[in-house]
Amino acid sequence: MNKIEYAFLKALEIIEITNASDEDCVENLKSIIIDTIKKTEDGEFVAEPIKKAKILIEHIINVTCNYFEIKQEVFQSNTRKREIVVARQLAHYFAKKYTKLSLAKIGDEIGGKDHNTVRHSVKTVNNLKDTDKEYHKKFLKIRDVITGNERTEALPPKTNQNDYNSDSKRDLR
Repeated sequence: MNKIEYAFLKALEIIEITNASDEDCVENLKSIIIDTIKKTEDGEFVAEPIKKAKILIEHIINVTCNYFEIKQEVFQSNTRKREIVVARQLAHYFAKKYTKLSLAKIGDEIGGKDHNTVRHSVKTVNNLKDTDKEYHKKFLKIRDVITGNERTEALPPKTNQNDYNSDSKRDLR
């Protein structure tokens, strides 16, 4: 597959994963194609190396909601159900790591939380990913989809409601 085909397929994949609107789709396609295809001094078009796509907070939210099978309205609500809190904490962590948004903006975009909540989420995720093997596996799978290292279909959905029960060695926080 040549680089032009790759650029087009990559653009379609980004659009599909982020559930972008038609207007956003056109803008994404334009930017990817412009970044990929350049005109030489001889007037020929050549494909440049593909640049990594900028990760948007909307993409992080979509991937996290899809993984945990949570509707975005519930994800953004004030509920304190463990499953939702764990999902929001992971989204806070990935938003801090992969976007240039402030902690306050991340909190505002994900659940309407303040910067201290985001800071606590990042600390919690760092602790759990280093100490809990099951949590670490979920962390890696979500990270790989967010960064484009794995396709969304490869994510195993949550198997049952008891994924976060207190019978496990360590509660997911």
